Amino acid sequence: MQKRKIILVCSRCGVSNYRTMLSGEHKERLRLQKYCPYCKQHVVHEETR
Repeated sequence: MQKRKIILVCSRCGVSNYRTMLSGEHKERLRLQKYCPYCKQHVVHEETR
């Protein structure tokens, strides 16, 4: 299994807040509910390509 680096971007303000490693192959983009320090609330963050 190969790991790859991904960057999570806030869907509300567009700022890249989180970086993580993802193993395996995924067809769809990763979407997580994370805290955005710029929006000051929990917002959906999406994987960039």
